[in-house]
Amino acid sequence: MLTHIDEHYRKTQWTKLKEKGLYASYKLVSINSERIQFKVTLKAMFSMFIFPIIGFVIIALALFGKLWGIDGFQKPGVILFGLVFVLTGIFFLYKMYNERITIDRSYPAMWRGNSEIGINLESYASLKNLQAIQMLETYVGALKGSNGMGLIVYEINFVFSNGERIHVVAQANAKTTLKQSQKLADFLGVPLWDAYLKVDKDLQRLYSKKMQQKITVAIVLILIFAWFIYQDIS
Repeated sequence: MLTHIDEHYRKTQWTKLKEKGLYASYKLVSINSERIQFKVTLKAMFSMFIFPIIGFVIIALALFGKLWGIDGFQKPGVILFGLVFVLTGIFFLYKMYNERITIDRSYPAMWRGNSEIGINLESYASLKNLQAIQMLETYVGALKGSNGMGLIVYEINFVFSNGERIHVVAQANAKTTLKQSQKLADFLGVPLWDAYLKVDKDLQRLYSKKMQQKITVAIVLILIFAWFIYQDIS
C-alpha cells in the first residue's frame, strides 16, 4: 500500500524542467543558520574571460600594432570589433555573478538575484508546501548519431504537495549535484528524490568532448568570418 509520500513520488513528473537559460557549475554555501545560497563557481566565470581577452588583444593590435611591427590592424573599425568581444564577455560575467539562488527557511522561500526578499526580485517562490527535493538526469542538445552535439546535465528541482515543480539549478557534475541535493534536503527537512537515465558514461564523455570541439571551431570560424566581412566594408 502506498504511503502519502509514495503517492506524491509516483505522481511527480520526471521530465526535463529547465528549457533555457544559464548552464554553469554552482557551489552551495551557507550564509547563516537559516539561509543557504547557490552561486556560480569562479571556475565557470573564468571560462567567460576568453571573450574580453580576445577583445583586448584586438584593441591592443589596433592601437600598438605598428610599434610591434604588425600591420593591418590600424583601423577605427578594429577597435569597435574588439569592443564587441569585451562587452560580450562583461555581459556574461555580470550575468553569472548575479546568478544567485537564495533559499531561506525562516520565510520559507526561494528567490533569484542579489536583492533581499521583496526588492526587485527576478523570481520568488514560497516553500511552505514543499514536498521534496528532486534530482534528475536529462539532456541538453542532441545525443543521437556520431555527429550529435549534446551534454548530460543534472537538475535540482523543488516538488510541492500539489505536484508543481520549480527549477533551482542545472549542472553537469553528477556527484556535486547529488551532494548539493542532499544538503538542500537536509537543510529544508524534506526527502531527496533522485532518478537517473542510466546512460552510457563513455557516451556522455564522447559527446561532451565533441561539443567542446565544435564550440571551439565555431568561435574560430566566427572570428575569421567577421574579419573578412570587416575587410570588405573597410
